[in-house]
Amino acid sequence: MDNDSKAIENATIKVTYEEEDPWDEDEPDTVVLKANEDGTYTMQKGVTYTYTVTAPDYREVTDTYAPSGDDENISFNVKMVSSIDPADVATVNAIKAKFDAEMGALRPNFAKDKNIIDVVKAKISTYDIDTTDVTISVKSSDDTDWVDTDGTIHYNKAQTPDQNKINFKNVSVVYVFEKNGAKAETEASTATICWDCDYFNTKIEADKDNLTWDKIKGSNTDAAEVTSNLTLPQCLSASAMTAWSKITWTSSNKDVISLKDTGWGSLIDAKEGVIKPQPEDTEVTLTATFNANDIVLNSYVEKISDFATLKKEFKVTVKGTGQTGPTKEELQTILNKYQLKPEECVFIDDRPENCRGAQEQGIHTICFKDFKQVTADLEKLGVK
Repeated sequence: MDNDSKAIENATIKVTYEEEDPWDEDEPDTVVLKANEDGTYTMQKGVTYTYTVTAPDYREVTDTYAPSGDDENISFNVKMVSSIDPADVATVNAIKAKFDAEMGALRPNFAKDKNIIDVVKAKISTYDIDTTDVTISVKSSDDTDWVDTDGTIHYNKAQTPDQNKINFKNVSVVYVFEKNGAKAETEASTATICWDCDYFNTKIEADKDNLTWDKIKGSNTDAAEVTSNLTLPQCLSASAMTAWSKITWTSSNKDVISLKDTGWGSLIDAKEGVIKPQPEDTEVTLTATFNANDIVLNSYVEKISDFATLKKEFKVTVKGTGQTGPTKEELQTILNKYQLKPEECVFIDDRPENCRGAQEQGIHTICFKDFKQVTADLEKLGVK
């Protein structure tokens, strides 16, 4: 029993005695006395027995006993002294108290946290308590598929994001703080386990591979001869809740292919690549940028920047109209017909190349951008 006269669990007893060795009178044999089935020992009068009692976290006790033979059944208590320093007990108890008082769940980050024990270690290192030589272990986990008993974290590798946005698991874990034999067991604590980023990135890569010319061509047949608007998907899933990637688009020449919202402008509504043919064939590079779909992430734990950013380019050629602005000769015909002077006329067009003939003829030209700009330019020329 301990100093408080409480029975000590897991104690073991070894009883030995010595008897003469018939082959060596100077070196007696040490014999181990076996316990009876009920744990008692049968001893003989006149024999001195040595007993040794051991128990975890207690100092070993060794003593002798010689039955007098006066009593048939004898029992006595063996006092054991703890081998644990009270200061160590106070330390682990203080850590436990502070840890149990923590609000919210532990939220391991895939990039740096592979074992929940390391997350707990980092947490308690911020306490105003000396945690030197304190070890941490997992006593229990209510879901070892996510947090194993050795602390290994198994991040989410679901085949498809959950339609209800539950792409994480809250696991209840009990920890043990130990220092030089002093132990303190925590209350159950929640750990929130989210996506395996490496796995998620393979899904983004697959989306990139699956986005092909056939998915964006609209009614066109050849990327080298684009004559109608393009369809530029913002995700490759019928539901925003199950899309791995969010796709954004840029055009290298917005004057030739501009981007327009369709539908409600939501993730599942594709952008429209609106073409504006020029006089000549024009090559445009459309760039699709793939990022993690933030809808399927846990904003308390994960950021888009935790995942890969991928790009894919599509080079398309918008067929030219073959048309240009009026020639110098055509404009002269009009001037003659209406008896106009070039310097008293203004030619307006939204394409600079269409204005060249007028400029050569000496006619004032304005490249149209918007109504306000044209009005201002006309006023500069004295037109009201």
